Amino acid sequence: MAALVQWLSAVLMLMVMTLASPVGATTLQLHWIGENGYSVRGELHYPQPSPANRVEEQGQGETQSVDRLEVSVYDPEGKRLGTYATIRRSKSNNPYLHLTLDPDHQSLINELDIGGAKQLDWYLKGEIGQNMALFSIDANGQEAIVDQGPGIVDIREPFR
Repeated sequence: MAALVQWLSAVLMLMVMTLASPVGATTLQLHWIGENGYSVRGELHYPQPSPANRVEEQGQGETQSVDRLEVSVYDPEGKRLGTYATIRRSKSNNPYLHLTLDPDHQSLINELDIGGAKQLDWYLKGEIGQNMALFSIDANGQEAIVDQGPGIVDIREPFR
């Protein structure tokens, strides 16, 4: 009986893993850290192979390729300041979203604008390879740069 329970548990786990990560899908983790120690971490999920040389997403509504993008912002002590499901089920809820990925090199290119988009939110914006800035939006909708740094966003596949 114990062997049957183990076997059923293993089959169930395999089914869950298969449903959670479709064959041919890619998940990448993003990480940026500013000069003052604030950081942005994210997880990006898109089907593979990409239908184009680039995966490019802009604005609100149906996405072209990205199924999911979740972004979290942390203060220098590691306290999470906000988490944003920017893209969920192939729909962006951020009118300012801008993300371009080169899937062959698994690198971001061009302009980047990810995170929140409304009062009391945080977002990361800048030009890859140039400069990035982390912004906060106060209760009156005023934006302020909280941290900045190089336009380097580390990208890697998650540890499994």
